[in-house]
Amino acid sequence: MIVTRPEPGLSDTLARVEDLGWRPIASPMLEIRHKAMSRPPGVFRCVVVTSGQALPACAAALPSDSPILAVGTATAERARDVGFTQVRAAQGDAESLLDLLGYSPQRGERILLPTGSRVGQDFAARMRANGWHVVRRIAYEIAPIRTLSDEASQALDAHETHAVLFFSAATARAFNLAAQAWRPALRACRAVVLSEQVATGLRREDWKTIEVARQPGQAALLDVLGRP
Repeated sequence: MIVTRPEPGLSDTLARVEDLGWRPIASPMLEIRHKAMSRPPGVFRCVVVTSGQALPACAAALPSDSPILAVGTATAERARDVGFTQVRAAQGDAESLLDLLGYSPQRGERILLPTGSRVGQDFAARMRANGWHVVRRIAYEIAPIRTLSDEASQALDAHETHAVLFFSAATARAFNLAAQAWRPALRACRAVVLSEQVATGLRREDWKTIEVARQPGQAALLDVLGRP
């Protein structure tokens, strides 16, 4: 089975999938390019981290005692690993992160949103609607990878692929483009996805089934995958 997520996270997922009894094949569909991020001047109530990909830039630019609100427990663990000491975690999706942040007690309080170059605008708008003054900074760039890995291509050619894991809509869209030649083989495969939002990146007619994790998080995703 094929795992499409990039690092960080890919190696951990490959190991856990192998523990379940599958033969995992890495074919990351996004290239992450980390950016240097200068700290904006002024005081911030907190730093809202929607992806672990933003943490290298944050660790280089921000004090270790900066209050971090992380989208989920895995991102929170990574924040602690890079040195942040005040970290709180939401339940793994945008809605729970908004709930954790809440409304600005004094309308216009500043929060910092380090994000990717082509993501984050909609989430920033939702936080602004809750009264926050959002300062968005680019912490990384995302570029789709336009070809499958050699091992993934060979497995699809041999009709040896039974499932493909998707952690984001961006990886799903990139896989759609890269795997067009293998659409007949994919119709015998399961697509196992992290959320309904991720499922929107796939064409249902291309798959045997599209199966959605009960809650956003790797453990729930692997529960849906199950054992071979």
